[in-house]
Amino acid sequence: MILSASHLSLTYPNGNGGLRALDDVSFAVNEGEFVCVVGPSGCGKSSLLKLLWQEQFA
Repeated sequence: MILSASHLSLTYPNGNGGLRALDDVSFAVNEGEFVCVVGPSGCGKSSLLKLLWQEQFA
């Protein structure tokens, strides 16, 4: 396995208790697999990628 994530959640503060961008996201990527993140606008694609990038280089 080259990448895995378990139970990721991300909430942005918004004054109303927060806006949940990710809720309990888990996945694994194995060697040789090709992964694409797709979905409608506002579903959390960029939030997921930003969170993974931050963890990689923190």
